[in-house]
Amino acid sequence: MVPARECQVFDVPVIYIWDVVSWIYQHSKHAAEESSTLSLIGKYWIGLTRFMQNPLSEHAALSAHITAISFGDENQHLVEKLLIALERVLVDMTNKVSVEINRMVMDSYYQHLLPLVCVLGPRKVNTLVRKIATLVSNLYKCYIHSNVLCQGGILVNRGHFIKSGLLTTKIFLNEDGPDPLDATCIHLEDYELA
Repeated sequence: MVPARECQVFDVPVIYIWDVVSWIYQHSKHAAEESSTLSLIGKYWIGLTRFMQNPLSEHAALSAHITAISFGDENQHLVEKLLIALERVLVDMTNKVSVEINRMVMDSYYQHLLPLVCVLGPRKVNTLVRKIATLVSNLYKCYIHSNVLCQGGILVNRGHFIKSGLLTTKIFLNEDGPDPLDATCIHLEDYELA
């Protein structure tokens, strides 16, 4: 036997990834549309890398197929109840980490997270995405604040869950009032109390 001090040591970084989501993606309709020229293993690797980069986005992209994930040996949950519970968890987590609106404009795959933002339903998301697509790639706060993209009441309710990436820019229509996108979790009506 070779002594331990004479053995060659390799410092290779190893990452362990939970691959159930990648297996589901590999056989999904979305994978077939997106990368039809790749083999199944190629689609699997795409799913793995995406899951490693953004697990929340990958779970959101599964939509109703998320119920195929097994959480133990005894899956005795009704599919409908499990789907509702998983959607609630996705909404909670999405609103904790927020959605970067500029990234959503550039990356259509990231748009899977947008319906999970509080107050935004499928119709509001479709309208928002269409309006953003007609604007310039960088979205400034003044567009959101001036109701070009959505109504003010909707902005007040979901302003804490969307990041614009321009929080230091001084583009305001009303400099005396609170900034709806200032990355705090204080509701706009409660600023005076804070």
